[in-house]
Amino acid sequence: MLNAPNDHTFFLRSTAKPIQASILEDFKTHEYFGFTSEEIAVFCASHTAQNYHLTLVKSALKKIGLDESALLCGTHPPFVPREDEANKAIHNNCSGKHTLMLALCVQNGWDIASYLDIGHPLQKLIYARHLELSGAKELPVSVDGCGTPIWAMALEQAEKSFPTLFKKYETIKNAFLKHPLIIGGPDRTDTKIMQISPDLIAKVGAGGLLMVYNIVKSEVLIIRMGKEDNKAREIKASQELNRLGWLDSPLCDYEDFCDNIET
Repeated sequence: MLNAPNDHTFFLRSTAKPIQASILEDFKTHEYFGFTSEEIAVFCASHTAQNYHLTLVKSALKKIGLDESALLCGTHPPFVPREDEANKAIHNNCSGKHTLMLALCVQNGWDIASYLDIGHPLQKLIYARHLELSGAKELPVSVDGCGTPIWAMALEQAEKSFPTLFKKYETIKNAFLKHPLIIGGPDRTDTKIMQISPDLIAKVGAGGLLMVYNIVKSEVLIIRMGKEDNKAREIKASQELNRLGWLDSPLCDYEDFCDNIET
């Protein structure tokens, strides 16, 4: 884990999904299309392509009048290998996020073919939301693995953003709290944390990231590993959450683990 100063900047990767999804509340998109709480959860998810994930994405696409061909998230092997070995855009862990972006475009009459462009009206609104929550005047931008723009924050900006987000956007908060298995899936660190404690909201991100928000304390724990290592991240998360008293038991079984994880 990086013991970084507060001005250390890092790209939020998939920990930004609840920030991106919060635009839904501005336009009451969930009411406009009749999205369920489960569908809102998959919009925030880095899912494992379980059948229940795919059913939710397909259901949401049907409600907005589009099919899987509209998804521009690309493909990658599902986090949990499927028996049918299917690997399409809908199996991408970000397909739910992209479905919500398409829904916002359809609702507002924005072009759907260019929804990933940084100059697209939707991406401008998402950037503005990042600025609003972080208090920053500008933020560095790059392209995430699924093709969407992604912004970087300093640690202190991220620490401010997540409590503000979950206090203000109840629909997003409730989706996490009610449906932890949808947010990740079997044996995913964020899902496991939320299944253990009803007071914690958790979201993983690529690059060894983990955000955990304590609703009761209004505090946030952010872990960023020096390299992608999901097992090491979970062990470190377990240690820190136990140390803080946010969890009473380990997240996973581990032995002979050194506090100095190689970074």
